[in-house]
Amino acid sequence: MTSPEPGEYREFSAGDRHSQMLELATSCERMGRILAAHGDVHFAAMFRCRAQFAEELIRSGYVKSDLDALGGSLPSGPEWLNPKAVDFGGRREPWHAEVAELHARALGVAARLRAVALWHGA
Repeated sequence: MTSPEPGEYREFSAGDRHSQMLELATSCERMGRILAAHGDVHFAAMFRCRAQFAEELIRSGYVKSDLDALGGSLPSGPEWLNPKAVDFGGRREPWHAEVAELHARALGVAARLRAVALWHGA
């Protein structure tokens, strides 16, 4: 998807939506695998569930309320991702950084899934 020009409004196309759901599914599946490998089966299962939901919508079709449900149900993730956590910003392993990056990307996609268009103010 190309970004709109200043002062332009552009609705998301079916192709944009497909790409967004695929990116969310891929990010969530990857987070699920990483978290499971490091013993966090709770959040691993939650992220894998979101990946499966996105994949199902890609296969079966969707309406706007499905996109809202998918975009609005992204798990917050493990406590160490919470900026209010006591140990936030503490020493992390490389896999923590990967999960944090994937989660930030997924949050951006989730916000776009709930939107109907992009607006670039003048």
